[in-house]
Amino acid sequence: IIRELSCAILLDDNQQEATQESLEEHTSRDDLSVVISERYALTKRETEVLGLLLQGYTNAHIGRMLFLSENTIKKHIQHIFNKTGCHAKDEVIDLMHQIKQELE
Repeated sequence: IIRELSCAILLDDNQQEATQESLEEHTSRDDLSVVISERYALTKRETEVLGLLLQGYTNAHIGRMLFLSENTIKKHIQHIFNKTGCHAKDEVIDLMHQIKQELE
């Protein structure tokens, strides 16, 4: 984040606003994944996977980022679904938005 902020200094005002919004959204998603994690008793790894899933990464990309196989990522996602009562990624995203509204 520090590197991104230092790069933002070199951007014009419009680019700085977009960068700040992106940083706030990233932080917000991270915070929401922690709230979901605590509410549904997710493991640390499931929380990591959830955070990346909420950022829109594919299973394969998440696997590469965490140095895990795609099948392992699918298992973690299945555990997330089971614990949250969701059946698809879209439902997890809906859950994130619902919790975000509750917190506002």
